[in-house]
Amino acid sequence: MKSSREYSNSNVSFQFWLFKIRRIFADFVFVREFLTESPPLTPPPQQQQPPLPEDFTNLARFLKAQQWKKADEETLMVILNIAGIQKKRNRNRLKPQEFPQSELKIIDTLWQRYSDSKFGLCVQKRIWLEIGQESDLKKPINTRVLKEFAKQVGWYENDDWNNLNFSLEANKGHLPSLRFQDELMNQWKDRFGGFLLRIECS
Repeated sequence: MKSSREYSNSNVSFQFWLFKIRRIFADFVFVREFLTESPPLTPPPQQQQPPLPEDFTNLARFLKAQQWKKADEETLMVILNIAGIQKKRNRNRLKPQEFPQSELKIIDTLWQRYSDSKFGLCVQKRIWLEIGQESDLKKPINTRVLKEFAKQVGWYENDDWNNLNFSLEANKGHLPSLRFQDELMNQWKDRFGGFLLRIECS
C-alpha cells in the first residue's frame, strides 16, 4: 500500500503531465488553424503610378530639379499648349472656365509633390478663399482680395508687384505665378483668379 507521500508525488506528476499534454494540444490546434485560415504573409503589391502625359514631362523635370523659375515658365507653356494656343501673344484667348480640370489637377499635383506642398494651385486657392474671394467664376475678381493675397504669398511688398522668389525660401503659395513677364495686372488677375476657382481641391 502506497504511503501518503508517494500518493501525493504521483498525483503531482500526473497533474504535471496532464498540463503538458493539454498545452501541446492547444499549440497544435493554434498552428493548424493559423496555417489553414490565415492568408499567406506576402507583401502587398506596389501600386505603380500611371505614366505622366507627355505635355507635363518638362514641367516634372524642372520641378524635380527644383528649377522653380523654369517650372513657373513651363507651367504657362503647358497651359497654352493644352488650350491649343500656339503663340504667347494670343494668351488673351485663354478661358479658365473652359480649361480641363484634370490637366489643372496634374499641374497642381506636380507642384505640391516636388515642393512638399508649399507651392501649388490648391495651396493658393485655400489662401485665396480664406481671404474672402467668392468661389464663383461668373463674379469679377475682387481687387482687394487680390492685393491681400499678393501680400500673403509674397508678391506685393512696398508697392512693388515684381517680388517673385524662385526658391523654397518663398512664402507658402508663392508659385506658380501664372503670369507672363510683360503682362499688365488687369490682364493677369482675372485669368489667375479664374484658374484658382476652376480647379477642384479636396
